Amino acid sequence: IPRLECGVEDVQSGWNTGKCRSLDISGVKIGDEGAIGVADALRSNQHLKVLRLDGCNIGPRGASALGAALSTSSLESLSMDANPLMGDGVAQIADGIKAHSRLRSLSLSRTQAGFEG
Repeated sequence: IPRLECGVEDVQSGWNTGKCRSLDISGVKIGDEGAIGVADALRSNQHLKVLRLDGCNIGPRGASALGAALSTSSLESLSMDANPLMGDGVAQIADGIKAHSRLRSLSLSRTQAGFEG
């Protein structure tokens, strides 16, 4: 299946097998709704270590869901470059990782965070 034809549901069912350790859906415009789906799946997967969501059109609402999921995930690396997270979205991600000791790499460049983010 070509990458752009996979929906969030396909991704969720695929990584719950425990075989998926790295997921890169960069450039797929999943938006906030898709990010909420990814966050829901992330809560039930303790095998995923690397997640790349660059340029997925994720805003503050999607970032909030992902931030909440980060507090219990096994992720070691998260990249969300080039998403319109704004300051609120970046703050939600930061809140999620405060208690998350496994995350070693975080990339949030070009997220329109401004000075408040």
